[in-house]
Amino acid sequence: MDNYEVRNRLYRLIVSQLTFDGFAKEAESLSTHLNIVPKCVPSTELMSIVGNHMNSADKIVKKVSGLDLDISYDELSQIFSPEPSKYRNVYFTTHKGSVNTAVFNKSGNLIATGSMDGCVKIVDYDRLKIRSAVAEGQSQNETNPVIRIFYDGG
Repeated sequence: MDNYEVRNRLYRLIVSQLTFDGFAKEAESLSTHLNIVPKCVPSTELMSIVGNHMNSADKIVKKVSGLDLDISYDELSQIFSPEPSKYRNVYFTTHKGSVNTAVFNKSGNLIATGSMDGCVKIVDYDRLKIRSAVAEGQSQNETNPVIRIFYDGG
């Protein structure tokens, strides 16, 4: 379907839903304004499509929430953090592709980084702090903060 057909189908669904919900005047006005011919039959198809989409989105959220990663976003929250120049790097982990996401779990002790190369690395923040405190010359292998790496097989 091209863009015009998709848009026309959407408008017809909106007019049908408005008519079904008892907004006949509004549906007629919109139909006239958009020059929708023939007239749309009252229908709940739009509500059904939106409901199915919301159900599938809820299932995805439930699957992701099992990982104990907080991916929610609060638009009203304000971020109070220092300027980037004030941060001190204590550890580097590399990805083959550019990193496009990083998230802490709810308790704040794990960090997951994901990249365009299809790789997700889980970093233990407590080990990261220990590693930064280890004196130079000591072996840091036992304090490697990367505890798990997941690869996309695709």
